[in-house]
Amino acid sequence: MLRYVLKMNKTLNARLLLLHVYETPVSFTTAKFAMAQDLELLREAQEKMAEFQSAMSANPLYRRSRIETMIEPGLASERIIGVAFDRKAGLIAMAASSLTRVERLVVGSNATRVIKKAPCMVLVVPPQADFKGLRKIIFATDLRNDNVVAGKALGRFLKPFDTAVHHVHVKVSKKAGPGNHHVEESGTTSPKKKKAFTITAPDITSGLGSFIRSSKPDALAVFHRARNIFGAITDASLSKRLSFSCSTPVLILHAGDRALFRGRSV
Repeated sequence: MLRYVLKMNKTLNARLLLLHVYETPVSFTTAKFAMAQDLELLREAQEKMAEFQSAMSANPLYRRSRIETMIEPGLASERIIGVAFDRKAGLIAMAASSLTRVERLVVGSNATRVIKKAPCMVLVVPPQADFKGLRKIIFATDLRNDNVVAGKALGRFLKPFDTAVHHVHVKVSKKAGPGNHHVEESGTTSPKKKKAFTITAPDITSGLGSFIRSSKPDALAVFHRARNIFGAITDASLSKRLSFSCSTPVLILHAGDRALFRGRSV
């Protein structure tokens, strides 16, 4: 994930904060023992960070980037959100991992909390993703007014990359059978940089999945609002159907996101 961010940051030229959160278990023993336990956990976290930095030092992009490291105790999601608020971050980048069933539940719940409460955009990078530019992004929209505001923020973020944005709306129809998706180019304001498509499909996830597999975008952007298109995408019962989610980075937008401009922190 960090290699992906480093390549992306060649264009953004932002300050990078590498945050590692280690969780301290609740202790019912003596305060002296609990303190010793916390110190041991901190020492292990510092060793892991040092090993990681040593491994990354061979990467010329890592050496040239403005990187600060931070080690924090606590619940991962709470500390990530807290540090993002305190540092006025413009973007949170997180890795999407394929772990055991129990680990996926923990990682998934942490990621969900960060996505819901983050003060800025959240980029979820799947395993093995390699940044090759942001030439084309799909912005999945339900056509509400707050999507328009989010779309403008997305445009400001993407401006340094000279990205073509395809606005995609999925119209759910029971008449559209599985695999029978109708795609209509519904308008364009700039033939090269911005296009709009309407997909008629039996459900949102299959419609988006089909379009993503055929158009092969560099990333998918979605606006997070309770019970909107993002809610459908992240619903546990639907997540297994999203075959594209394992290979396509996802950029989550919120109302009032801090825009990430050149020089801002990630």
